Amino acid sequence: MLRIAMIGGGATAVSLLDSLLAQETGGDVAPEIHIYEPAHLGHGVAFRDDLDCALINLPNGRMSIRDDQRDHFLRWLRRHEGPPRPGRPEPGADGFAPRRVFGRYLRDHLAACQESARERGWRVTVHPETVLDVARAHDGGFLVRSDGGTRACTHVVLGVGPGGPADPYRLAGSPVFLGHPYPLKDRLAGISPGSHVLIIGTGLTAVDTVLALLAAGHRGPVTMLSRRGVLPEVLAPARDWPLTRADAAGIEQRKARDGTLTRRAIWELLHEELAAAGFDARAETGWYRPGRSAADHLRHQLTHPGANAVQSLFLSIPTPLARAIRAALPEEEVAAMLNDYKPRLRSLQCPMPPATARSLLSAMDAGQLRVLAGVREVRSARGSVTALAGDEVVTAQVAVDATRTTPARAKGRQGRLVAALRRNGLATWNAYGGLATDPGTARLIPARGAGPLGIFAVGELTAGDIYYASSLPAVNRGADVVAAQLLAERASRARPARRAARQVSTP
Repeated sequence: MLRIAMIGGGATAVSLLDSLLAQETGGDVAPEIHIYEPAHLGHGVAFRDDLDCALINLPNGRMSIRDDQRDHFLRWLRRHEGPPRPGRPEPGADGFAPRRVFGRYLRDHLAACQESARERGWRVTVHPETVLDVARAHDGGFLVRSDGGTRACTHVVLGVGPGGPADPYRLAGSPVFLGHPYPLKDRLAGISPGSHVLIIGTGLTAVDTVLALLAAGHRGPVTMLSRRGVLPEVLAPARDWPLTRADAAGIEQRKARDGTLTRRAIWELLHEELAAAGFDARAETGWYRPGRSAADHLRHQLTHPGANAVQSLFLSIPTPLARAIRAALPEEEVAAMLNDYKPRLRSLQCPMPPATARSLLSAMDAGQLRVLAGVREVRSARGSVTALAGDEVVTAQVAVDATRTTPARAKGRQGRLVAALRRNGLATWNAYGGLATDPGTARLIPARGAGPLGIFAVGELTAGDIYYASSLPAVNRGADVVAAQLLAERASRARPARRAARQVSTP
């Protein structure tokens, strides 16, 4: 019998339950599923109730809990929004719904999956508890210990959401410091409308913070700052880009030529691929060199929406090829890539909707919003916060931490769980600061000497400093893989039992 512990009850849990139901073809013994989620069942932290200015980052027509039905959310949205009327047209495939609306979709679909599971005789139990430890049991299974007790299971699936803020300048405890901005509607409500707000970070969380301040009518200056000053890219239209240079054959040729794969070789292949498609490779990659204005880059992307060739190329690289590239890079190349390219790669992997970019650019052009690079220090004293960025000294009345830790540096609930897994020999790190998994099965790679285990990880915990594994399409693909593994294992366990039953019944 499968007894599955699903740790984390957000989008990963919904996707896994949906995948199990879709792939299951019947069996002698119904599975038993335990979902551990202390606070955000269904929607997780990312899609909880919040301001409407916080939008999903993929269009409605590409945002779905089912990887093979990209319009699944769009169809739900049109049913629940009701018929179009003046001032409120029908939701379009190219639109971007508020994240809270997508959270409602996830909760609704989880409830539908739970009902479908009950009709099949499955037992699905939700535990509003925090998991503290996972250890191997003597029978080859696992013991999952939470703040509500200890339960035995045959398999564990890790789907815990994002780690907490990084607080890179150790400002915690300062009265002018907000350690994280979510939920936006509550955390930012106390900021004086005329105050100068300093936002530490320039990624999607920082963008959400700016949008929330603008939506609330904030009048004071807002400064976003980070070491590189790189904003998320503006999401470009989807493009079919058959790779001809930066494909598996091209990677193997460079490895054979150089004896290993290098950053320089990847850069060469990128330029060759752009040139082969008719683009000026030097001009296209010029926007990614240090010193370019964030406002100018936004303006270029918004006025040339179909011209973001680098993003289109990057998003066209198939997942197996991306894994092969990461695996082929030597450790010293990985370290150099983290140092040189991390912000730019994240900006490509985690783009923002065009409407969001227009709001930022409008605030920049009005002189209210600035983006600074080269931050070296941020300190708090005497009721204000001061940042040193490049040659500038910036003083503000409030600082908001919009950074986020990787799993390797996570604290709180995620950090304690990961520490327990590693302490018990169940998990190891990959080169990018996430939990190492087998790419074909999503099983955790345990400490040396241990064989394959029935413990899987999908989403945020497997992400690291460069690649983004918690996007919804990546989560859905991971859930499909895990569901197939679990059901195959159930079938393999059932075969010996059926043979034994036939032998007993044979006269």
